[in-house]
Amino acid sequence: MRSKLKLVAIWLFVLLVMLCAGVPTLLWSMGGGEPSIAVDYEAKLNEQAAAVPEGERAWPIVREVSIRFAGLDETDRELIADADVWMSERTRLSNLLKEYEAERDLLVRASTRPGLGFMTSEIQPDDYYAARGEKNRPSTPDSVEPAMLLEVLLPHLGELRMQARFLNADAWMAAESGDRTRFIESATAMLLLSGFPREQPILISQMVGFAK
Repeated sequence: MRSKLKLVAIWLFVLLVMLCAGVPTLLWSMGGGEPSIAVDYEAKLNEQAAAVPEGERAWPIVREVSIRFAGLDETDRELIADADVWMSERTRLSNLLKEYEAERDLLVRASTRPGLGFMTSEIQPDDYYAARGEKNRPSTPDSVEPAMLLEVLLPHLGELRMQARFLNADAWMAAESGDRTRFIESATAMLLLSGFPREQPILISQMVGFAK
């Protein structure tokens, strides 16, 4: 009796394995052997950005500043990001801000646009990376298997954070020198820039926006 129950249990287990393996295979074959994704998730990620009229998008300006900021070396970036050393490094910071005066004005102008309009995708235009001396590449190397269902690049997040820090440093310098108008312009632009990363409903984008 016990041996019969054991045999029945074995056959039930085999049947369960066949069902688990066979049903997905059947469904795959019914779909022609190719994934049939009904939702364009990349388009959904870009819905808010796409709604910004092309002529009113801030991204072309932000992109231009990003390319120009590629000339900043690591020590300059550390100075801009570290508010604790601004007082002791006031002269160096002041010279750096003067050197990038035109870029500061561009960021103030970009902040007045109704939206960033950055269209995220797996790859970005070659000229953006070429101007920064970088190589354009997919987010996941071709050798990685299996391929991701959705891959997007978000190069604008780090750049927007850097630009917000630059405006923060400029606002601090303006306050120190008593330039009220410049302080309001830079501080306001910094706060407005913080809304741009949140156009895409991606957790890291939301966190970067709030982190500014």
